[in-house]
Amino acid sequence: MEELATEEERSQRPGGPRFGSLVHATLATVRLDGLEDEAIERVVDLQSRILGVTDEERNAALAMVRSALTCHELQQAADAQRRGECRRE
Repeated sequence: MEELATEEERSQRPGGPRFGSLVHATLATVRLDGLEDEAIERVVDLQSRILGVTDEERNAALAMVRSALTCHELQQAADAQRRGECRRE
């Protein structure tokens, strides 16, 4: 299994329920096969405004979502989505 972040990176980024909600809401909304930075950034910005997060949380979430979308598991989900076989909750 691929590591998304090193222990040092995890210890330096924001955490908590609001940050988790931002990351999860973004991943639930963004296209799994849409790795265009501008599209990802628009979704993070919208979710950031909804949740009232700090700039630090917004920037960390953007980096985390970009990284997550390149992981093997989400690439498999993107492939399934292209085949019409992916169900997102």
